Amino acid sequence: MPRGDVRCSSAYDRARNRHRDGLAWSKTAVRTILLNPRYTGHQVWNKQRTDEVLLDVNDVALGHTPVMRWNQRDRWVTSNELVHEPLIQQADFDRVQDMLGRRARTATAPKRAHRSRHPYIFKSLSTAASAAGRCKASTPTASPTTAAASRRSMPWPTRSTTRAT
Repeated sequence: MPRGDVRCSSAYDRARNRHRDGLAWSKTAVRTILLNPRYTGHQVWNKQRTDEVLLDVNDVALGHTPVMRWNQRDRWVTSNELVHEPLIQQADFDRVQDMLGRRARTATAPKRAHRSRHPYIFKSLSTAASAAGRCKASTPTASPTTAAASRRSMPWPTRSTTRAT
């Protein structure tokens, strides 16, 4: 097979990817390869760190939770030698990073306005319902602190398994 004719992952392993057609690379797969320095054939360390964050700064007794955060690119450590065959050449990877860096929004740049292809048609009704007090979140019985405490104590939503007969 010629070097430029690399099969996509769904074509390479059909047993695991029966739900995909296997004809071409998806845009997200190509983007992942272009953004991850690991695909240049080098090992990369220190991309993320784990920070301990308080669950509630006003109630320290609730404890803390681990949160994964990205380190700055200049803190990443890359191996000098190749550890596997690269999918993308280093020069191409660097060129893509430069292009994306120029296109990236900065914290001070204004957000570009755009019109949604699928506007939310009930937007005016939901704000009217909320203003009228029909929305559950706006009822006086729902305490935000109680709701937040119950979310922290339960890692995922649960449903009642009993049925009313």
